[in-house]
Amino acid sequence: MEASTGVCVDYNLAMFLFASWLEGWTFKGRQGRFERDLQKEYSWLFEKFDGRIVPKKRYRQVLDYVEATVAVGDLLFEFVRGHGDFHVNVGSLAFAERLARIWTGD
Repeated sequence: MEASTGVCVDYNLAMFLFASWLEGWTFKGRQGRFERDLQKEYSWLFEKFDGRIVPKKRYRQVLDYVEATVAVGDLLFEFVRGHGDFHVNVGSLAFAERLARIWTGD
């Protein structure tokens, strides 16, 4: 029992000391960097059209994939990057809301 406690303390200490260095490798670090990249590379979406990144529930990503949804008026742009791939899906906010109501039964 004591050995596992020592391992737990060592792990927590290592995470405390190296968390900022490891953040780039974690999903949270990749996600934050991706959102900043979008705001930099597609600044016109945010400045001219008042785009905003839509907060969403995160789920475990496969490999190095990250995604972010940007709302611009009634349009949703879903940016996806990972494993050497980058693509954008475009959809309507009104359509997404109708689908959500159908799925939830409202």
